[in-house]
Amino acid sequence: EIVFEDDLEAERLDTSTWNFCHWWDAGTGCQIRSSGELQWYVPDQVRIDGGALVLTAEPTAERDQPYVSGMISSGPPDYRSAAKSAFTYGAVEARIRLPRGAGLWPAVWMLPESTESRPEIDIVEMYGDSPKVMRMHLHWLGADDDRESRGEYADGTDLTEGWHTVGVLWQRESIVWYLDGVEQWRVDGPQVPDEPMYVEINLAAGGERHGKPTA
Repeated sequence: EIVFEDDLEAERLDTSTWNFCHWWDAGTGCQIRSSGELQWYVPDQVRIDGGALVLTAEPTAERDQPYVSGMISSGPPDYRSAAKSAFTYGAVEARIRLPRGAGLWPAVWMLPESTESRPEIDIVEMYGDSPKVMRMHLHWLGADDDRESRGEYADGTDLTEGWHTVGVLWQRESIVWYLDGVEQWRVDGPQVPDEPMYVEINLAAGGERHGKPTA
């Protein structure tokens, strides 16, 4: 049963379905300084072109970060509201073509509707200077609320060449990651989330692990 789908056939992003930012500042822009990112996410960096969502990162002199970029989220528009689309368990897929370039950090990921930072399911992350490495992670709170993580890298497919379908099959105590329909990694056990989560797609510039964008 399909509970959420967007084929991006309209001229503009459907704001009844998507936000342009995280719930903590969804109106005028937002950022994640804790991971060393160097951009503001603003609505002007999101557009639809020929049935595809386009997120654009570029330099700016108008904000207190050196870049602006785009993101979309089906999460809560603010901390008092429910997510625009959230669910517990199911299959999640996105058809993507990621950008090559040092300092670029695109991702498709999931966060809890509760607006907490854990659990987190990273369906795919890629560093722009390593386009053949699909990065997958699960983050959760363990005993005594310790922040715990597991990750796996799938090496070999250039995610900047053509379109690829990434996804997870999320079931009770099981998550399986897929690339173009082929299983890449799985996690089984009680650390698998069991609460409503929503989807985000973003293009970060910079980051503590891979440095600033180059020319």
